[in-house]
Parts: sequence; C-alpha cells; structure tokens
Amino acid sequence: MRPHGQYTKYHRERRIDIVRSICPVCGATHAFIPSFSLPGSSHDAEDVAGYLAARAQGLTRRIAGAQILSAGRDTRVLKRIERSFERCMRNWTAIFQMNIPTKHAYVALAEAVGAVAGTENATKVLLAANRYALDRGVNAVFASRASILLFRSRNAVWRIPHNPVSPRIPAVMPDSS
Repeated sequence: MRPHGQYTKYHRERRIDIVRSICPVCGATHAFIPSFSLPGSSHDAEDVAGYLAARAQGLTRRIAGAQILSAGRDTRVLKRIERSFERCMRNWTAIFQMNIPTKHAYVALAEAVGAVAGTENATKVLLAANRYALDRGVNAVFASRASILLFRSRNAVWRIPHNPVSPRIPAVMPDSS
C-alpha cells in the first residue's frame, strides 16, 4: 500500500486524521479508519454495536441507545442506525446466500460468523462479520461506506469507475427482443 493522502473526520466531538492509501493489487484507494470509529459517521463503533445487541435482546430504542443519547444525539439517530444495519443485512444475505430472519438478524449473524452475541461482545460481532467477508474476497459489509465489491486483480478487463458516465466503458444498449 502506497500513501495516497489523508482527510479528517469527526469521532464523537473530536476530529481524527484518516490516512488513505492506494492498493497496488486492485488500484483502488482505501481509507484506514480506526476500529473505534464507524465510517461515514461520527458514532463510536462500540456504542452502535452495543445498541444493536441491546435491541436484539428486546430493549426499547431509548433504553438500548442511552449511551448514544447521552452524547447529545437525537432519537432519530437510533432509527437511522437500525436502518443502516438492516441494509447491511440485506447485502449480507444476498452475497452469502444465508436466510437470516430480520427479527433476529443480530443473533443469527453472530452465530453465522462464530461470535458471541452479547452486549459485552457487541463490537466483536460486526468485526467478525467483516473479517468473514474479507476472507471470502468481499468488501467489509458492516459499517462500510463502499458499495459491496468483489476484490479483483488490477489487470481485470472491466473496471467500474466512480463516475458512471465515464467514456472508458462503452454504453450497453438494452436487448429489445
């Protein structure tokens, strides 16, 4: 990995530096975000994972999210966290073809990746799930800003640019037959 730049992001109320590198294998840039901070948000990973674990145990949003709310966050943030987790679970079930019921998704995910689903091990469940994905050649699924991409070699014939109207990829006309 070669250095490619850096940027800052918030973690709770403080700013942290994020280092970016370019991968010589896939040619993409990657941000090295510390495990205590969730990508694309200023939330603490442990707080969010603890919230998801508490919700899986049947606690109400307010009680499960007490740590997040005590940091001055609005209750709408809790609903957004749940929606983000549900989206990640849809991606997970599509990629790994696992039939995981929505109601018990957190506990079933923990069982699928061999982690213990409890509030004291909450962060380890999401970390174990991301490692499970990476071991199988897929981007980290949970708390990841990137869309799900399979890792490919740099010499791949087709590359997907960040700009969807890039002239490098010929337009494919739909088959009208």
